[in-house]
Amino acid sequence: MSEAFHMMSMHAVDPMWESALLLARVYHEVCDGFDETVCTGKDEKDVPMPVGSYEQILVNRHAKKVRAFIDNHANRVGIPMGMMRQAILKVAANDER
Repeated sequence: MSEAFHMMSMHAVDPMWESALLLARVYHEVCDGFDETVCTGKDEKDVPMPVGSYEQILVNRHAKKVRAFIDNHANRVGIPMGMMRQAILKVAANDER
């Protein structure tokens, strides 16, 4: 069995993985909401994008604060940081938002 398949099947029934995905969705939704208020640019999909270094700094600073909050919560409920990273990447890659 491939490692990717094993990881997928392992997470499919794991309530902790589902919790990590939920937190990952919250992370992306909060960051996306902030981006909509700060960013003056748009990409080809009409998604807000920072224009210039000032907007980029604001977006990055906010994302770091949100990530710290999410990671803190994940840690309190026992979600490993590696799993949290995987969930955030999965939500971003699948654009499940």
